[in-house]
Amino acid sequence: MVLLLSCTTAAKRLDNIETGASLYGTLYDTDSKPVSGCRVTLDGEKEKGSETVVSDINGRFFFDFVTYSDHHLAFQKEDYEAYTMDLDFLSKSQVVYARVVSRSSLIDAVSKAIGNRNWEEATRLLSRAKAIKAEEPLSGYLSAIIDFRQENYANAAELLERLVAQDYHEPYIYRFLGDIYENHLNSPEKALVNLDAFLKLREDADVRERAERLRGSLRGQDVPKSD
Repeated sequence: MVLLLSCTTAAKRLDNIETGASLYGTLYDTDSKPVSGCRVTLDGEKEKGSETVVSDINGRFFFDFVTYSDHHLAFQKEDYEAYTMDLDFLSKSQVVYARVVSRSSLIDAVSKAIGNRNWEEATRLLSRAKAIKAEEPLSGYLSAIIDFRQENYANAAELLERLVAQDYHEPYIYRFLGDIYENHLNSPEKALVNLDAFLKLREDADVRERAERLRGSLRGQDVPKSD
């Protein structure tokens, strides 16, 4: 009888032991602002038991019941780097805080690295931005700037010409190409073509003067530069 009661008591105690709890978390960007609309997947690598929720306007998310165990969280949102983390879930008071990196913040960091002449850092950050969205004109333009600043003028021109071929007809691209061809690649014909293309999109007295001087030079008639 004593043995039976002991077994019954032990069984009740086991029933009262918590095997898991709700898991809460908050998601931020690199500026410590909440990230909404991010898909958060729990144990997505498992065939069974995986679950996905979406962060709310305050960056918060929760899973209704998660066992106390080792888990894996994956975060995915358009224009953000995918991020994963391992979680050892031990207590119902445990809260997850995670940070994801946006493409725009990477581009800002690239521009800062270029300003600091840190080419290795700029190239590394730009590669991360391209991994998020490869076919994007600003990334190509920044790549051209990095090559130009390192005196890889032919590579810079090739990248800019590729943007033009993809129908990105922006004045700053044509002016950049004009500068490279005129001042670094000794190709006045191509410089003139790009400066003329710039002037079709935007009027600029200095650029027009350069274009006329190049045109006259190519005709064998030097056009004097005005004071």
